[in-house]
Amino acid sequence: MLTQKDLLDDLETDIILQPASRTQRFVNVLIDRIVILTLLFMLMVIFAIIDPAGFDRFMDGDNHNGQPAIIYYALIILYYCALEAGNKGVTVGKLVTGTRVVIEDGSTPALKTVFVRTIIRMIPLEAFSAFNVAWHDLWTRTTVVKK
Repeated sequence: MLTQKDLLDDLETDIILQPASRTQRFVNVLIDRIVILTLLFMLMVIFAIIDPAGFDRFMDGDNHNGQPAIIYYALIILYYCALEAGNKGVTVGKLVTGTRVVIEDGSTPALKTVFVRTIIRMIPLEAFSAFNVAWHDLWTRTTVVKK
């Protein structure tokens, strides 16, 4: 009796993921933060045009109760979740540097993983963990690799 051989057995190769350099990762963060701050600025300009009096009250240093910071952090979450989960692990910064975020097995992270990864980025002093392994990579079992 002959057994049928899977044709893909001959093509079996291990995909080797090459980690992004620290410079690439730094440029990713820099570009992504510039994009996020630009989006925040554009939102504030639109708000100021639509409701100037409301914008003045919103920006009043004594009364805003951290609202601009809440909007900034919400924008960070939306940015990373939309791009990393919806764009195969690529943000604007990663597009420029030719990198992407993947799970340890090489697959694209799910929305939940990207959300947790983004929340971890907001931990004070988390940026200093990047000197070794960034907490947002370590705790979500993700990494940034070259395309």
